[in-house]
Amino acid sequence: MLWKLAFAALATAGICVQTAWCDAAWREVLSFAVTTNTGPGRSLYVVGNQPELGGWQPTGAIRLAWSFGNVWSGRVAVRAGSTVEVQFISRVDSASQHCLNTNVLWPGVPNTTQFTAAPPPAPYPGKTLLYHSGWTNVFVLFSVDGTNFSSQPMERVGPGRFPGEYLHVATGFARAGLPVQFVCYGFLNGTQYWDNAPYPGFGAGDYYTPLDVFFLQDGHIYNYWPPAAPSAPTIVTQFIPSSWAPAVPGRLVRIYLPRGYSNNVWKRYPALYMHDGQNLFDPGGSFGSWGVEHTMNREVSQGRVREAIVVAVDNTTGRLAEYTPPGDNGAGPSGIGDLYANYLVHNVRPAVDTAFRTLTNLPNTLTAGSSMGGLISSYLVFRTNSFGKAGIFSPSWWAAPNFRGWIASNETLGARVYIDAGTLEGPSMWDHFWPVRGSLLLDGYAEYKDLLTVIGCGQGHNEAAWSNRLPNALRFLLSPWDEPNFLALQMYPPKLEWAGVLPTGLVHHALGGIRYVLETAGSPTGPWIGQSTSMTVHVPWNLIDLPYSPTAGTRFLRLFVGPP
Repeated sequence: MLWKLAFAALATAGICVQTAWCDAAWREVLSFAVTTNTGPGRSLYVVGNQPELGGWQPTGAIRLAWSFGNVWSGRVAVRAGSTVEVQFISRVDSASQHCLNTNVLWPGVPNTTQFTAAPPPAPYPGKTLLYHSGWTNVFVLFSVDGTNFSSQPMERVGPGRFPGEYLHVATGFARAGLPVQFVCYGFLNGTQYWDNAPYPGFGAGDYYTPLDVFFLQDGHIYNYWPPAAPSAPTIVTQFIPSSWAPAVPGRLVRIYLPRGYSNNVWKRYPALYMHDGQNLFDPGGSFGSWGVEHTMNREVSQGRVREAIVVAVDNTTGRLAEYTPPGDNGAGPSGIGDLYANYLVHNVRPAVDTAFRTLTNLPNTLTAGSSMGGLISSYLVFRTNSFGKAGIFSPSWWAAPNFRGWIASNETLGARVYIDAGTLEGPSMWDHFWPVRGSLLLDGYAEYKDLLTVIGCGQGHNEAAWSNRLPNALRFLLSPWDEPNFLALQMYPPKLEWAGVLPTGLVHHALGGIRYVLETAGSPTGPWIGQSTSMTVHVPWNLIDLPYSPTAGTRFLRLFVGPP
């Protein structure tokens, strides 16, 4: 084979994703382009030493996109500050062989090596954990790789919520920006106790979170100071009429409200609009249940997913038409997905936004669905400009050739997209999945940054499979790094530093999602006048320059934390 290789790097921040020990706050996007003829029925993949590149396992390699001239290209976000080694391998395309590590042809050439730039230093030393406990001696046992564990004592720093309980803190353990697996333990009257996570999945009942500064209380992890007794998650149901009836009738909508919604009246939440609402919450419909409420409860409580409102919109007898983009009729009836989109955007969303405390901007408005629901989710995120993120489960792209053509010939970059498929879903699903995903790569999407592709090995086209893959999607689409960490702001307030020559010599560590204002005054008591405002950063932290033009006389400076 003839190998002509182009290898480039673009510094950026990435997304915390689903695989254990692959949740990195800081990532750097690597671009790959290789010219080669793999032969019929085969595709080119990039595999390497990083978890995002499969850890040298062919089943974890990233499939590249083909374009004319036998050019295979793609982008992958890997952990910042890494030495990245890669190989380009070809694999048979069939679903039956996708999950076999023996399905691989190695090129027999040396590895290609690239170094990714390290992120700026964090504004805090490792992890910080606040913890309520009645034990007299408290420790945190933690690991950064799931295998090797270390123990660190926690310091008692104040009273708890009631007599006999105390507030403890541990700082500087594990590594900032990378996940930690941990469990708290302690002693009371000579007896040792363990505080195991209420959900299995990591070690022998350990907690696992990507957060750097967090509060553990009653089995729940928070990135803010929690109320003493947060309200439990609830589901409410209401009928929302339609302005587009009878083509798109009104229907029942089930609305999941997260923990603490009643207590945290200061807080607004992202909203996830999901289709086929009858099948999402227990007991589900005739096809079963995703158990969305259970996955949300677990992932939110463990600090892996943001607290969010989930809006489950029921389907109707016109489901096939409603979930088909206009101009297509591959599933039978002519598509009226534009009218269904109007119902969601102009009826459902206003009703939800009025009744509940939602965040209404594009990055905090999401949609998700499976099968035909996955198809309409892709239409909503790419065509309506009303949804910034989408969970596209087992999409029925086979039913919409015109819409597939639109994706292939138009710019789609700008959303965050999760897509998946099962290997037992049949050729109509599998064979159309990869060309559409290839179009996204050619548009500039990067795996583990704004695109996450997950394949369900041995999984079919059913609620059980989608429920199994739901945590992957939620951790990617509702990453806790997407919102301000108010506990980190409280524990590590902004600090001005001198780092050079005016007018760019003032710097400070900005936390993600927080806006800062530089204020000056002639005396410590003011009056304080705004001098400059920093942009809100969309990375966990960054070192920000603050322009400052000094005036005559002694000046006092301070940072004011403003709304995002």
